[in-house]
Amino acid sequence: MERTCIWLDDDERKGIKMISERTAVPVSALMRKAIEEFVRKEKEKLMRQHEGSLRVFCYKSVSPKAPQEYDVTYAPYDRTGGALRARRLLGRDALVSFLKSEAHLNEEVLESALTTVDSEQSASVPNVIFTEDEIARLGLTGA
Repeated sequence: MERTCIWLDDDERKGIKMISERTAVPVSALMRKAIEEFVRKEKEKLMRQHEGSLRVFCYKSVSPKAPQEYDVTYAPYDRTGGALRARRLLGRDALVSFLKSEAHLNEEVLESALTTVDSEQSASVPNVIFTEDEIARLGLTGA
């Protein structure tokens, strides 16, 4: 076990002390319980899954020598307000690597998305499931 310092204002300290006196539970036990509950809820929130649409948009390059630029966004179906922040990728290899290695799209879905991006400048991959943690790790968190 490790010792941790928690700063409480007067009202919080008085509230904890009052609960401790009423329940005969030591303040340290109350604090441990509150922290455990907070950590449990945060873990549940991170593991909550969202189903949504992954969208790839290709920008037209003004210079033939410049690498293509792509934006990848994720729009969870269970949230209002549209897509989350876009992840900008520079070059086709970066896009393929991101979709395959980080977003874990299977080969068939990946090839279909790339073909559509090549012909229409954008593609949507419906019904993609990510956890809150994965959304953050992929850099697709809310703007």
